[in-house]
Amino acid sequence: MDLELCVDKILAGEKEYFNVLVKHLQVQIYSLAVKMTGDREEAKDLTQEIFLKVYKSFATYDKSAKITTWIYKIATNTCIDYLRKKKELLMIEEEQEIQVENRFYSLPDRALESKELKQLIHSKINLLPESYRMVVILKYINELTFEEIADILKQPVNTVKTKLYRAREKLRDSLIETVKEGGEQDGLQKH
Repeated sequence: MDLELCVDKILAGEKEYFNVLVKHLQVQIYSLAVKMTGDREEAKDLTQEIFLKVYKSFATYDKSAKITTWIYKIATNTCIDYLRKKKELLMIEEEQEIQVENRFYSLPDRALESKELKQLIHSKINLLPESYRMVVILKYINELTFEEIADILKQPVNTVKTKLYRAREKLRDSLIETVKEGGEQDGLQKH
């Protein structure tokens, strides 16, 4: 079913269509929650909380906004609130980082498998400041447009673009440093 038709039916009082909306978006919202919290179990709870908030505030939805953007905004704010309440930054545990680095360094031909590269990149994303991390997750993992991200974060599009640029620079520098450290640890000389 088309999301707009589903939204129209929900707004018309046919609440049973809310389940259709949830089924359509639950994987994306859960994925966002996992990426922002780093915890699959907490992400399950947060996903339920997000859809409960969406349900309770559906009457305030303005149809001039895209439904997915509106829900992503609720999801992002819910995850940020969770992180602030816990006073935790999204960081992988030190031993997980060591495991990723050990696998990275132990490869004899220095080539990374796709899974290991993803783990390394995700660990570096987790080390970014919160505002940069959110922009990277929303742009590259959830594939939102700059305009949608700006709407969710309540920031100008140019600010979002600047944060994304700076985040990519930090990621690049961090990955280069990791590669250099790996080469030095294995006795390789820099050229």
